[in-house]
Amino acid sequence: MKRFANIALIVEPDADNKAALNRAASLAARNRAKLTVVAVAPELGPIANDALREALANVTREELRHLVSQAPNYLPDIHTQLIAGATPIDVIRAVVVHGYDLVIKATEPTASAAETLGPFDKKLLRKCPCPVWLVRDAGPARYERILVAIDYRPENTGNDALNRQLLEMAASLASMEGARLHVTHAWRLQGEDTLRSSRTGLPAVKVDELVRAERAVHQTWLAAVVAKDCPSLDGAHEPERHLIEGAARAVVPQLATTIDAQLVVMGTVGRTGIPGYFIGNTAEAILGRIDCAIMAVKPPGFLSPVVS
Repeated sequence: MKRFANIALIVEPDADNKAALNRAASLAARNRAKLTVVAVAPELGPIANDALREALANVTREELRHLVSQAPNYLPDIHTQLIAGATPIDVIRAVVVHGYDLVIKATEPTASAAETLGPFDKKLLRKCPCPVWLVRDAGPARYERILVAIDYRPENTGNDALNRQLLEMAASLASMEGARLHVTHAWRLQGEDTLRSSRTGLPAVKVDELVRAERAVHQTWLAAVVAKDCPSLDGAHEPERHLIEGAARAVVPQLATTIDAQLVVMGTVGRTGIPGYFIGNTAEAILGRIDCAIMAVKPPGFLSPVVS
């Protein structure tokens, strides 16, 4: 079972942090982990003087004390930290310095209902070296359905390790929550539209054969990976597999809605050989269209471009 030892809860002004606090406290208690509530006092800009910054810091400290006072009684020892004038980079730097192995945060408000991730959260997902768990305000007290998305990249030797990590983490959370675990993989025959064009001269039945063959490859792979790398759920229901055809950025959010997932777990970057280089545009597009809680996980060996 995946266990966390050093959890950071990031809280911002004007955010509904209570649900995230309860989630962080529950997870810390179950893992016997250290929990630090990190309050972010926003940067006021060039017009601010030292007096204004200190006044804002004092208000933030008071809000932090009030929030911590609402923590469940079963977790009496909670550490606190204030980051004044913070940007996402400052927060990520604190993660690196203090060695947090999980960041939990309430999602920030967005300008559009179609976009579920704000700019602060996007930067955390891209560059934070540890998993980032973004909690929605209206999320349930206990998750009943957890969805984990894995990817098939036989040419990428690091992808197997990331899939294993995702399955381990999702299974561990499902076991702790008593939730049903759903494992999904999106696939499609590359170039199918072109192959079906009259210009290629290929009969439709031939393209259909290619689609079926491609599907069989992914179906076999998904079954094998789940059987090999997904930990036992302690007698609970076996993971439910979903092989979905189409572009991942479209069909994964659709599946999350269809099964009413309350948490989606997925990787956010691919390995390129360049430490910290972000290539997860598809992952970001998927997570930006999901309106439940999300957990974003980096591959083993990922080095954040933010240094201490």
